[in-house]
Amino acid sequence: MHIVDQVLSLDRHPHRSWTNRPLSVIDKIILHQSMTASDTKALNQYHISSNHICLQGCPRICYHFAIESDGKIVQCNDVSDIVWHTKGENTTSIGIVVLGNFNGLNYRGGQQPSSQQLMALGELIQYLCKEYRISLQKVFGHHDFREGPCPGYYLQEWITFLKSGQITDLVNNEDPKLMITLQKALSSLGYYHGRIDGLWSPECRKAVLQFQVDNQLLPDGLMGEVSWKKMKNCLAVASFKPQAKGA
Repeated sequence: MHIVDQVLSLDRHPHRSWTNRPLSVIDKIILHQSMTASDTKALNQYHISSNHICLQGCPRICYHFAIESDGKIVQCNDVSDIVWHTKGENTTSIGIVVLGNFNGLNYRGGQQPSSQQLMALGELIQYLCKEYRISLQKVFGHHDFREGPCPGYYLQEWITFLKSGQITDLVNNEDPKLMITLQKALSSLGYYHGRIDGLWSPECRKAVLQFQVDNQLLPDGLMGEVSWKKMKNCLAVASFKPQAKGA
């Protein structure tokens, strides 16, 4: 996972700044959608100008991290900054915005998060939960605190799936035998053409993603219970050789 640090390079409001907090108070992550197709810099310009959050403009973009359509993760503010993304929860939460215009409650955006965004989101959440000791059960959508179209139906469903424990990220799995099993399975099905070395690589992750896309699974690039079950079924079908009559 690579995070592009734009904390110092993004424009700031000329007269306003965030207040800070000790990192020990952080206990949750809240997901949002931008409800626009703009990139991080354009969204930042909107937030520091007069906007729906504050007529006087905000100190800068109101999220700690943004995930762009190609999966690029941008850090927009220091995690110690108290940014204005969810009223009543700002002091104790990390805000992540997935850039896009997604369908939600009484709102039709017409887009869905890209597979690259979902992969990046899964990795970022895993990292933040480990770094700040946050339980997966403390990952929320904006809708959980204020009824509305943010973060959208698709991401809200993704959060539910994440909390169910069916997503198992293999990025930091310490058991190379499990990774070798996965690589061999992907290779047998024609998705993976790299070395069988037990290491989680970008090529292996892309193979998992393509398998999920081809089998109408949640395209997050992670191996969960549903993906494993589907892969086992595909392997069984691929290895089945009916005997000739009379054999």
